[in-house]
Amino acid sequence: MGKLARTSIMISAMLSFLVLTSACQTTDSQKDTGAAVGLIIGGIAGALIGSRSGGAQLGAALGGIAGSVAGAMIGAKLDEADRIAADEARTTALAATTGDRVEWRSEENTSVHGYATPVNNQIERAGKTCRTVTQVAYIEGREIEETTEYCRVGSSGRWVQG
Repeated sequence: MGKLARTSIMISAMLSFLVLTSACQTTDSQKDTGAAVGLIIGGIAGALIGSRSGGAQLGAALGGIAGSVAGAMIGAKLDEADRIAADEARTTALAATTGDRVEWRSEENTSVHGYATPVNNQIERAGKTCRTVTQVAYIEGREIEETTEYCRVGSSGRWVQG
């Protein structure tokens, strides 16, 4: 990774941290928290993708904007109980057969539901067992999809985002 990409990632991370901490200090809204987390993830992903084509700064900016919007949408609509249900579905999916759909549904809001599906068999990477899971949430008719790799940590068998 080049110097420009590293610099862009650091700037994106610092700005995202400032946004995240200021959002937490001024309001505890789920929308602000979701936007800040999305900004961080989108900015870093955009910088990494952009660095491959020489556009790390543009990639960081565009990724941050897209991540912020998606994060705000999710955070605004999922309450704590919904997030717990989605997390439980993800945890169950990590132990499920590849392709099995583990569904969840909001108890409070009938327009909010989703599922988690493991999309590959468990693989060894750098001495860790890892697995990819796609999570889909439907919020007021909109589909939001995220695919993430998780790896087992230590002897506890706990899965963490890899």
